[in-house]
Amino acid sequence: MPNPDEQTVETARKPVSIYEIQHWIKFPGDTAYTQVTEDTKADSSRDTNTYEPTYLDRKVQPKYVLGRTDTVEFEIDAMAPGGIQQKLAKYEDETDVSVEYVRTIGYDFEKGAAVAQTALVAKHAQATLNMNPFSGDDIAPIVMSPTLTVTTDYDLGTFDATKGTFTPATATA
Repeated sequence: MPNPDEQTVETARKPVSIYEIQHWIKFPGDTAYTQVTEDTKADSSRDTNTYEPTYLDRKVQPKYVLGRTDTVEFEIDAMAPGGIQQKLAKYEDETDVSVEYVRTIGYDFEKGAAVAQTALVAKHAQATLNMNPFSGDDIAPIVMSPTLTVTTDYDLGTFDATKGTFTPATATA
């Protein structure tokens, strides 16, 4: 039975919304990142690259994870003028377009607190972008469906959404 003299402090828990996640892409020749907007889907997935040898003298076969492949599949409504859609349209018929990718979150899970738009928690990597042909349904906006494949390890840091700049975390001594 708890001691009545002790105070119990309850912390109100609330969900961290999917809206806290933002995606930013820097296209070839650009100096600034462009935010992925008007997206109706941003599905991230991670597939492991494995080596699975088969040995005759083992009942339980080994499986070695050699690395991973991260992909993000977007579905974006075409909105005009400008924006991410203008950049994506430029690369509709290109393959493996080399881009920089930043994923930000407006909540710092390590600190347990929301962060300002000037210091979003960020992961940065090089990636390739491949566009599917434009598609759509009756009387709806054109749908742009790029797939982004991360090609390097992530750099951690912060992102200033007001300026569109990524700052890598500094190594602590």
